[in-house]
Amino acid sequence: MTDIVSDTEALTQDETYRTRSVTRPHAYPNGPRDLNGLFRWLAGGLKAYMIAELALTLVSIFLAWLYMPTTVAPFTYEQLEMADYGIMGVTLFQITTYIFCVFMTCRVTYRAMRNLHTVNSDEAQMSPGWAVGWYFIPFANFWQPANGMSQIYHGTHKAVGEKSRSSSPIPAWWTMWLISNFSANISMRMSGGFAGESYSTTTFIIDGISSVTAIITAYLFLRLLRRVNERQKLLKHGGVATVFD
Repeated sequence: MTDIVSDTEALTQDETYRTRSVTRPHAYPNGPRDLNGLFRWLAGGLKAYMIAELALTLVSIFLAWLYMPTTVAPFTYEQLEMADYGIMGVTLFQITTYIFCVFMTCRVTYRAMRNLHTVNSDEAQMSPGWAVGWYFIPFANFWQPANGMSQIYHGTHKAVGEKSRSSSPIPAWWTMWLISNFSANISMRMSGGFAGESYSTTTFIIDGISSVTAIITAYLFLRLLRRVNERQKLLKHGGVATVFD
């Protein structure tokens, strides 16, 4: 008898989501999907990325010192050549972890936003596709991705009956992201692009600023998404948005 009641409740919930998806074209047909698996992959990637950026920060400090006019380097040519290979390895690791984090961020963002559409959240005004797509649109990517993440953050809290914290981590996260990217771009232009023909102590200091702010960005993003993930687990039960429809 219990099994019959459980099956009936499950069918009723599925039917509720099917009905809701008629009005919300981006809704999943059978209810919200689990975000935890994707979040765990992204969390691992962000931690690896922070380690890579920390290593690059140390590299920037070393190179800023090495390029100072007063520095007398106590290294042989062979030692500097080995250090160069090490720096290339760290850079490759940073690029790899960055690409992985971008890919997983797109997946987590898409699913989190689509889950909110599924529970008919009023905060979810942006489509799941555009929540991801705005990251790649020039100029609009200065503010629209933060807007999409804000909808996910506040919408998720509201969907489970919580008030979003007044001190949202989104402004700090996005500010650090912009500083990191702008400083990296400035350093690249000052050093002559990928060719790196004009490296100087100044460019390495700016590189260090970019790496430090990138670490802060990843840390804040990890905290933000952890809050979202913990609350989206409750959406499998319908959330408050379902109860009050």
